[in-house]
Amino acid sequence: MSYIITAYWKAKTGQEEAILNILRQFVPLSRKEEGCLEYRVHRSVRDPCLFFLYEKYVSADEYEAHVNSSHFERFVTQEAMPLLEHRERAFYETLDI
Repeated sequence: MSYIITAYWKAKTGQEEAILNILRQFVPLSRKEEGCLEYRVHRSVRDPCLFFLYEKYVSADEYEAHVNSSHFERFVTQEAMPLLEHRERAFYETLDI
């Protein structure tokens, strides 16, 4: 079983390139985390301010370690969040069916 997070980030108008630059620095660090199985970033073809993030971790504990990391604090909490109009997350567990 894996722990999945999906997130939508809506950049404030004019901040979409800044968000993209933050993600370019943040995502490689997240992918190196021991419990991270996958981390994908997508950008809407219709709205360049809208980003979709797909994250896959070994467990919820590994995800908690991710959100408590220094790079999450710096890049997400301090740098990205003030530039976002909206942020929405959903949490899932894979099912073995």
